[in-house]
Parts: sequence; C-alpha cells; structure tokens
Amino acid sequence: DCTMKIWEVNNESTKFIKDFRGHNKPISAVAFSPDDKQVVSASWDCTVKVWNVNNQQCISTLCGHLNSVRSVAFAPNGREIVSTSSDCTIRVWDIQRQKEISLFSGHTKPVNTCAFSNDGKHLISASEDQTIKIWDALGGTEIGKMKQKDDAYGNGIAISYDGKRIATANSDCTVTIWNTLSGTELFKLTGHTRCVNHVAISKNGKYIASASDNNYILVW
Repeated sequence: DCTMKIWEVNNESTKFIKDFRGHNKPISAVAFSPDDKQVVSASWDCTVKVWNVNNQQCISTLCGHLNSVRSVAFAPNGREIVSTSSDCTIRVWDIQRQKEISLFSGHTKPVNTCAFSNDGKHLISASEDQTIKIWDALGGTEIGKMKQKDDAYGNGIAISYDGKRIATANSDCTVTIWNTLSGTELFKLTGHTRCVNHVAISKNGKYIASASDNNYILVW
C-alpha cells in the first residue's frame, strides 16, 4: 500500500504507533538511524526518503537511481546512507546536505543488498550477478570480490562485529559464511526449503539468524 508503519513491540503485545506516507510505489526496505531519531525507506519509485520518527515528516527525498531501490542502510556515524538498486549501482548519500556523494559501479545485474562495516570504512554488496563485493567506502574502489556457486546469488548480507566474517542469505535456500580477508567460502548453512532473504549475526559472533520464503526464521 506504499506506506511505512512503526509498531511498539513488547513481550505481551504489539501496538501500531505511526504511519508514514509519501512513496507512490511499494516500499522495499527500511532502516533506523543509530540514534533511532530517523528512519530511511527505499521504494520501487526510484527514491530514498528520510523521515523524522517523532513527527512523521519527510526530511528529504533522495533522487538519482534509475530503477527501483532495493535496500538501504545507515552508516555507523548516522550521517550517510547507502542504497542499492535494480540499476546495478550503489549510491552513498549525505543526509545533511541531501545529496549523493559517491556512486559505486561494477555489478552487472541488480544489487540486492549492501551494508557498512562496523567501523564505516568498507561497504559489502551482494548482486544477482552472483558476486559479493567489498568496497572502500571513502575512495569508492572495489577492494575484494567473492563469487557464488551453482547459480546462487545473495539477497541479504551481514557482517560480523569484528569484520572478519560475512554472511549472505542466498537464492538457493542456503546461508553462506565467508572469510572477509581471503574472500573464501568457509561453509554453508542448510535447512531452509525456499529462498533466504535476510540474515543477521549477533554482536558476539556466536549466532546467526536467517529468514526465508518458507515462513521460518532459523537461528544457528
């Protein structure tokens, strides 16, 4: 319905809090800022919008992508946003100046997801071209690449807190764990029966959670 909603969740109930309206096509991804004062949304309407959580006002609309925007994430400092798109690009935006500050080109098919490393120095992206790329967030250069096997591609991505491991949620029903430094595949997690869309790594690095089209969330 092209809206974004915020809910209050506790152990006993879930309560609808706020409704955000402004996109004119479906919303594909949302993310909170590190201080929880802002939320960013990505849409099929080719835009990224930044919102004030308290008053529900749209602070800025960021335009530049030439096709639907697939994912968004805040930088750890809360001052920049990264977005990925079906136009095969990754763009970094300055929130205060409301403008694009970096364009990352190199993927040859839609880029499904991207995330900052916890120190903000690197970006890691996953694309339907079956590659995972590591980028210098400041210089915009590609500094590493991993290749998926057997026609699989990454839908979701997570980076361990220490930056040594990357997890990808894959189209072939698996989760792959990679060594960031060497770019090698360490192992696969199997158990989902349909496409895996999202993955997260706990801060202590001991657990991984994954979500799939089979309606299950698995914790490893």
